[in-house]
Order: sequence, then structure tokens, then C-alpha cells
Amino acid sequence: MFISKCWSLKRGNSCFAVSAACCALVMFLICGSAAAVTVSFEAGEGFPDADGASIPGAGAVPGVVLSWEKGGPGHNNSPDRTDDNDFQIDHGPGGGGMGDEPNPLTGSQIALSRGDGNGAHQITMNLDPAGKYSLRSWNYANRGNVFPNATAHYYNLDGDLIGSNSWLRPRSGTPGLGLNAGWAPDFQKLTVSEQFQGVPLSKVVFGSKQYKADSNDSGLGGHFSMEDIVLEGNSTGVHDQSWTRVSFESDEGYGGLGSTIQGTSVGPVTSWGLSGAGSGNLQIDHGNKDGVGFEEMDDPSEGRAYALSNGSGNGEHVVTMDLDNSLNLALQSFFFQSRGNYPGKLTVEYFGLDEQSAGTDVFTDNPAGPAGYTAGSVGVGAHWGPESQYLTASAQFQDLPLSKLVFTSQHDSANNWGAHFGIDDIAFKTAIPEPGSLALLVLAGVGLVGLRKRLI
Repeated sequence: MFISKCWSLKRGNSCFAVSAACCALVMFLICGSAAAVTVSFEAGEGFPDADGASIPGAGAVPGVVLSWEKGGPGHNNSPDRTDDNDFQIDHGPGGGGMGDEPNPLTGSQIALSRGDGNGAHQITMNLDPAGKYSLRSWNYANRGNVFPNATAHYYNLDGDLIGSNSWLRPRSGTPGLGLNAGWAPDFQKLTVSEQFQGVPLSKVVFGSKQYKADSNDSGLGGHFSMEDIVLEGNSTGVHDQSWTRVSFESDEGYGGLGSTIQGTSVGPVTSWGLSGAGSGNLQIDHGNKDGVGFEEMDDPSEGRAYALSNGSGNGEHVVTMDLDNSLNLALQSFFFQSRGNYPGKLTVEYFGLDEQSAGTDVFTDNPAGPAGYTAGSVGVGAHWGPESQYLTASAQFQDLPLSKLVFTSQHDSANNWGAHFGIDDIAFKTAIPEPGSLALLVLAGVGLVGLRKRLI
């Protein structure tokens, strides 16, 4: 998106234009209640107009970004350093950085976190609190090493950390996040997850590293480029703490690579169960060429781990997820990938707090599946390999407090072949029980202490 060459601001109920010289490449659309702003690191926004010029101390965007900071073990942060230009302006291929940076998406400049050696990179964007800016998306290109991992940590207007996003999954056909098919840096758009959208922030700390299972291991280089950071001003959202996600990561309490999941109780899940004629083991896996299951399985949708229902032979796979009833969790979405046979089918059965079945969702198709075979290709990519597909619960179930979920993957034909599958990033929201429901009666007996949402 090319940025307009003037600000369009609101005064009272009308809009007026500010001189175009003020902001050649920052767009404000504040004729309503929100302002869309794109930071593209151009000279017209207040950034230096020279290859290799340092951004910290010289990259403020009036009314938007107060300042930039660099950190992390991959940067030289010595206070006596004079050539403080390892977070710098670059002009793309052949520029003053590493020489192979990607072309700018907008204008002629990008930001390059060059660094001095191995270890993670951190870039802090301090926002003007008066603008009440939230982050929508940003573009990341990796110049580090294998298994690139980008992160963003979000701080509210009080300066408190409210949460983070972690991105690892590359685009289809590429070897890593922020890379093209030939391993060269290539911008990949990263979008903020739902619970942080529209929440005004005081700062965002962007990170880049080589993913390592051990968080104490700094890993190899995390050099990266940034471009087109999209912010929204006059944000009025509140951090929604009712979201609960099950992503099978070690910091949630799950085990390491290859560890068994069935029979365990972790966080909001009181018990994982596994059955079905084809089921063998429900285990932690790390995806493409880095797992212990199938080499071609897709990478996790977020973080490093996902759950793989590995098989013992032909037949359906059935995974049961028993939930803590007191949390009133309602399923919103999840990611599913299939390593079974075509055509495939996934059935999700929902059980209310009365432990009775409330109905099912059936998923069979993938619009991005193999050409001519999108019907029956749920969880399968265009080249017939497993590919994580974003699936959502039907509207009638999105406000239903659950006691458990049953996921059934099967080969949808008379042959009853294998139905191995992976599942990740299972997202729930806290539901408000309907008046007169069992859940509300129980709550009435124990009081309202601990409810995440106020009953009205």
C-alpha cells in the first residue's frame, strides 16, 4: 500500500489537510474514530536519508514514534561504542548492510537490524501515548540462520507487558519465516493476533532469533529487516484476557519433542485421550524436517510445537480433550493438518457442561488444496503435503461452555485407510452461561469470585 503524501486529520466533525511536506510517506486516516498509520522508514517520515545511517536517536516519527532502541545479545550494546549503526537504514539489494536485503515494499528504504554476532536481536519502538496506537501488522525478512523465529512483545499505556506473539511458520514453498524459496531474505507479512488488535500500546519490542528449544541458548545470528509497520491510532480496545490458547509449548507445561500427550493433564485440559483403530500415539512434534514423526509434516502455526496423532495402522484417529468445566471455555478456532489419505474428513463434537453432546462440525474441504481436488482435502496443501489449515467453530458453538471436545480424523471412503493428523493453536474464549443453565446455577452456588467476565 503506497502512503499518501499528506495527513488527513479530524477537527470537530470535519477533516482538513496538513501540508504535504510534513509527512511524505506516513498516512493518517482520521476522518472517523481511528487512524491508520504506516511506518516505512522513509526520509519524509523523519528517518535519515542515507544508507547505513543509524536509526536509534534519529528515527522519531512526529506524533507516532518517540524513539527506537536496540538490544539483545546479537547487537553490540557497549556504551562506549561510536559506530552505533547496527540498526540502520538500508536501500535493499546492494545497499550498505549485508548486500542482499530485499527490495522495499514502499518507497526506497527499509530498516535493517544488522548486529555484531550470534544471538537474538531486539528492536524497541516507543510510541507516542497521546496517539493511542495499536499494532496491526509488520513485515519481516530474515538474514540470520535456519529456523527463523520472529516475536513481538506488547506493552499497554501503563508500560505493563500484556502479552506476545511468536511467528515461526513460513509461507508455503519456502524454507523459513521471512525467506524466499532460494533462502534469500524476503518480506513476509506478520499479523497481530486477535486479543491484541485495537489495544493502545506504549511500546512494541520486536525480536528475531534462530529458534532453539532451550531458551537459555542464544543460538546463531538473528539479523533481520523490517518494513511497513501498520499502526492504528485512537485505539479504544481493551486487552481481552478471556482468550485461552493450547499450543503444546513447553512453557504451557507440555513435554519435549516426541513426548506422549495422552493421559496427561496440562493447564485448562484435565485429560487428553486417544482412541480409534488407527491411533498409535498422541505426541509432541516440531514439524518439517525437525520432528520425530513424518518429515513432511507442516511447521507449527505458532511457536515450536504441535500435537501429532501418529498411527499404528489404518482406521480413524480419535482425540478427546477434556476441559476444566469451571473455566467455561468455548472453542473459537484451531489449525489442522492431515497426513492421512484422500479424501479426508475431520469431525469435531462439542459437549456442554452437562456432559451431553451438543452437536458436531464436519470439515472436508480446503480451498487452497490441490487443484481440482479441494473437496476432501482438509488439512492438505496445494502440493498434496500436510498443511495447517485455519478452521473455526460454527457460530452456534462459539458461545457454548464446554466440558470436552472430540476430534475424529478419518479417511472418508469405504477403504478406511490411515488418518494421521496434527493440531495446533486451539483457541478458546470464556463464555457467559445462558440464564438458567447448569453452569450459571453452579456459579450462583459458589459466588462470582474468579469470573473473567462480568455476568450481566
